[in-house]
Amino acid sequence: MEQSEIIILIQQELPRLITQEPLVKEFILRTVSEYYASKPETESKFDRILGELWTSLAQSSCPSTGYGANGSDHCHCFSEVL
Repeated sequence: MEQSEIIILIQQELPRLITQEPLVKEFILRTVSEYYASKPETESKFDRILGELWTSLAQSSCPSTGYGANGSDHCHCFSEVL
């Protein structure tokens, strides 16, 4: 079997093997773990960065309204999103 045929076979069969064969799934996850962060690790980093951004925004004044750290009110720029 040629290398190109093996690659095509892997591409065709790997999705099924990952869902049906726990050992194959575990092997794949171990193999790529040094290159990619796990879902919980990624979510944790995202939450930390979002918290830092939110804190930074809360400590600065809004460019649109001037409200914020020194104003008596607070900025509403992101209230629709959050």
